[in-house]
Amino acid sequence: MIGFCQQRFQPQNILDNLRVTAADAEHDSEKLADNLLEGKVPIDDFLKQYMDLRKVSRYQLFYTFSNREISRQVTRRQNSG
Repeated sequence: MIGFCQQRFQPQNILDNLRVTAADAEHDSEKLADNLLEGKVPIDDFLKQYMDLRKVSRYQLFYTFSNREISRQVTRRQNSG
């Protein structure tokens, strides 16, 4: 169990999960836009849902890039010390 948790919370695994959730939110927002164009979603519902999905996607990407840089800095310090 401990090994599973250690592996699960490795920086690379966290970054991978952030990328996947960002891609999922991006895909969902595109699907929602298609539904709007096809008349399946009212504009008010679209705007709320679309903004929420895009916000999730952008936050995930921001955290991915931020954590990637932090991970690089930690690795550099470990390799130089």
